[in-house]
Amino acid sequence: MATSTSPDTGPRRRLRAPARRALVVEGGLRVFARTGYTAASMADIADASGVTRAVVYDHFASKKDLYVAVLVEQGALFLGHLESRIVSEGSPRERMRSTMDAVLAFAEDHPMAWRLLNVNTTHGDAVAEAAWQQAWAERSAQVVDLLTPDVERLGLTSDDVHLDLVVQMLMGALTQSVHWWSGRTRISREAVLDAGMALMWDGLGQLGRP
Repeated sequence: MATSTSPDTGPRRRLRAPARRALVVEGGLRVFARTGYTAASMADIADASGVTRAVVYDHFASKKDLYVAVLVEQGALFLGHLESRIVSEGSPRERMRSTMDAVLAFAEDHPMAWRLLNVNTTHGDAVAEAAWQQAWAERSAQVVDLLTPDVERLGLTSDDVHLDLVVQMLMGALTQSVHWWSGRTRISREAVLDAGMALMWDGLGQLGRP
């Protein structure tokens, strides 16, 4: 394998292509999360990745291609986080709470991914906008799949509640809550969860009633 030499460290092994790609994706995440899509440049991403622009273009033909790749990978990270944190047993109420807790925990643990997926929603490019909307729709569909059995256990049907709409309301409320909660360290995640459950779960229980 080819090596390079540093005056400080001596011979240094060159990174393999997957490792270089991972650096570029991580740099892209940092830049897209910080500036949004429109203001990001491939030069900025190369600097954030610690590689040259030539290396960035070795892996991604355009900023759009890189953005879509980052979006897909971070969306998969979010869904994997959700699925691993939601309790498999317990009442529908407990599962709803664990779902909300998982979303809030993701925002805490992965702030750059959260900004990319939920905050930087203005792109100035039709392809980037379409990719973001598709990613949002796919995540929403996954959350709907997670919550459908619990709603059905409450005796509600599609005639009583449109789960897609409920998920949009839930994610919208949580996104705004995360924005408001940021920096307010005196307010615990438990307090945010309690407020969310009072708003969303108790309200959901009223659907379908005369």
